[in-house]
Amino acid sequence: MPPPGRGEKSRGCQRFVYYSKNGFLIVLRAAFKRLGRLVGGHPFVFILLTLTISTISVGLRDIRFAQRLRDGFTPAEAPSTYEDAVNVEFHESRGAYAQRFITVVRASDNGSLLRPEYLKRVIKLHDFLFHDFNITVDGSSFIYNDLCDPYCAVNTPLLKLQESQEKQLLAIERGKKIASDVIIDYPKMLYHGHELNMAMNLFGVKKANNTNSFQRIESVSLIIILFYAEAPDDNITNIITHWEMETFKWANDGAKEFPDLIIDVLGDKILGQEMIRGGLSLLPYLLFGFGLMVIFVITTIVGSAIYHQRMDGGKALIAIGTLLSPLLACTTTFGMLTVAGYEMYPMQMVIPFLILAIGVDDAFLMVHAWHRLSCDWDHFSKEHRRKAIPEMLGKVFEDVGPSITITSLTNAIAFGIGATVSTPAIKLFCTAASVAMAIDFAFELILFGSLMSLSARFENPDDHVKDKKDIRTRMRKWSMDLLTKYCEILTTKRAVFVVYSVSVLFFAASLVGTLRARTYINSQKIMPGDTPLLRADALLEQYLWKEYEPLQVFVNRPPDISNATEYRLLMDMVEEYETLPNAIGADATILWLREYVNWLSDNFFRDLLGMNATISYADLPVFLEGDFHKPWSEFVKWHIKDDEDETVVVSQFYFITGYKNASSWMARVEMMQLWRETAAKWNHFNVTVFQPNAPVYDAITYLKPSTIQTVGFTLASMLVVCALFIPNWAGVLTAGWAICSISIGVFGFLSWWGLDLDPVTMSAILMSIGFSVDFTAHVSYHYQSARQTLPYGHSKTERLVHTLDNVAWPMIQGTYTYFSPPHLHQTDQNRILRNVTLKLKSGC
Repeated sequence: MPPPGRGEKSRGCQRFVYYSKNGFLIVLRAAFKRLGRLVGGHPFVFILLTLTISTISVGLRDIRFAQRLRDGFTPAEAPSTYEDAVNVEFHESRGAYAQRFITVVRASDNGSLLRPEYLKRVIKLHDFLFHDFNITVDGSSFIYNDLCDPYCAVNTPLLKLQESQEKQLLAIERGKKIASDVIIDYPKMLYHGHELNMAMNLFGVKKANNTNSFQRIESVSLIIILFYAEAPDDNITNIITHWEMETFKWANDGAKEFPDLIIDVLGDKILGQEMIRGGLSLLPYLLFGFGLMVIFVITTIVGSAIYHQRMDGGKALIAIGTLLSPLLACTTTFGMLTVAGYEMYPMQMVIPFLILAIGVDDAFLMVHAWHRLSCDWDHFSKEHRRKAIPEMLGKVFEDVGPSITITSLTNAIAFGIGATVSTPAIKLFCTAASVAMAIDFAFELILFGSLMSLSARFENPDDHVKDKKDIRTRMRKWSMDLLTKYCEILTTKRAVFVVYSVSVLFFAASLVGTLRARTYINSQKIMPGDTPLLRADALLEQYLWKEYEPLQVFVNRPPDISNATEYRLLMDMVEEYETLPNAIGADATILWLREYVNWLSDNFFRDLLGMNATISYADLPVFLEGDFHKPWSEFVKWHIKDDEDETVVVSQFYFITGYKNASSWMARVEMMQLWRETAAKWNHFNVTVFQPNAPVYDAITYLKPSTIQTVGFTLASMLVVCALFIPNWAGVLTAGWAICSISIGVFGFLSWWGLDLDPVTMSAILMSIGFSVDFTAHVSYHYQSARQTLPYGHSKTERLVHTLDNVAWPMIQGTYTYFSPPHLHQTDQNRILRNVTLKLKSGC
């Protein structure tokens, strides 16, 4: 307020400016004061209200973890969402995702699996897992052959390979002529005039120099046996999950039935279960950390009580409330999300510790304010002091309410924004964090505030009067001397120059680190360190991704192939995919139409009977009835048009082609982009590409812009909130600069330390914004509020001393516990010290 002696007009202008800047805070402080009185006067009512709300925590007993983890990091609007829907719709619109499980097989002597005795053992392994390996679920026995429809024939090329090798070698052994129309080759083998794609099963292939032999492959390092199944309902999903897990366990136990083979397995369900196991394996460490937090909180509360000579039984309530409020906020939040039907991701397990940190911060701010303000009532009698508890709590709420609000609100907004623009997993993480922040804020006020008021009834003011010349006063004087000296140094021009210089260097290094960061999602980062899946994943990295990356191309508007022009355009489209960069070529393409056209051209009976040799779909039903052609039924959808000619109409089909040398995730992302661009060129046929790993590719593509957008909106919202609570633009901009530099610093130095931008890093950035808001908001708010608290004409050094005296020590304590300074009278501004430094040295 202005000093005395100015004119009434000047005072009126000053008053208008003052209330314009501080009107919101004045109303807010008054509201918190009323709330504090209400809570302090009816503590049991608010405790009961809190416990009633938290009963929704029982929903935790039905908590479910997400199984399709790859989808959790892909935005809903990503192209892979539509592509996946096309794939699901094609397979009879059952809404069933294909569950993929693979067995990776190597020879125990690291030799070739193409040796007849080893290849025969691989087929025995295939038959064992398909027909003999059974599981029991709910009293019923199942084998994989019960679950594989319509993918039971997926390994037919591998079976025909072993059959062909055995027959050809037997013919040679008996001196008979080998079949000339059976040639074992790669990526396709010829089997009695039919081409079989071997690229999905054979890896580490070395071609033979002798092209005249029936076997043109010299060696094979690795064979993959494919297991696909559809899970249209939870019951089938549960059975498939059990089968995968039992197979995983069997393989890890050594697969004793096949000692000559090294067997690794990898599947969607196994990956999900192993991630859950990895999260649960951290439980002992989390409990140990929580135990240390409990000990630290109790120690701090007891130490603070002893320091202020207020040790009594009520401090047990303070210790309980400090931890109970954030814990109940977490259980209530997770209970609500579970009841609402949300599946949890392992990364959400960090939320309880995030809320605990912020909740403890708020609790100790309130305890700190209680110790500082309750001195005003120490001269009351015990009876009168008890009656004044609501008023005392109202003063505490009035003092710390805005500070708690600004941190809780900004954190909730920060995570709330992340819940609107991020991937499903991050969105759920941010949603849970934002809701937990809001609930914790409410619980801190009504539950912890109630426990504080109950704890105050144990305090005896007669025990608080001690000689000021004790060790506490000397410690206080020493600490304030040190703080004053520090603030005097900090406000010098030289110190300002050093701080600015260091800040600029820090920001520059952080910015360079941010710009050089790469977006990368590695499945090995989300697996437990002791899981056998790491070996299987490394083998896929070494062989599969390098040698064969399959792509399904859906033709959703097929042409009439009797039209030569349309047929030629269709084949041009196929050839374009076969000639893109990294394409293996036509040898890796599985296309039913080529075999159908060849069948039409070579069919002796058609010529004999004088049938129409024109290419059309008319003979497709006959073609698909052949024993060897039945598998093509899974590649094409057709129906007979209800007209006089009963015209055969093909409504949709897909083909598979292969690519190689995509050894890095970014290379695969670029390939995916090229595949989609090619599909867009052939909109005439409504082409859609599908790749099972597309959600991961999209996650990599969207992660960086999503992170920038989220952080940008979050920082903007922080500035808006700070502007409401900090009535000074310099303070708002300073707070914004601090938040921005901390966030970029975290991201930049994570990059310098070799960490990539992935969903976990993104979560860390969002959390760093939240934590930086806490520190920045406390400092900025108290620094600006010092303008009204301190006498007119105070210096920057005095304001800084006042600010750091309130928040410095709590910020130094990494667990947000507070060392409470002595009381300063704030009920009458005329009684506040003229010289802050000298007055603080005198003690309370």
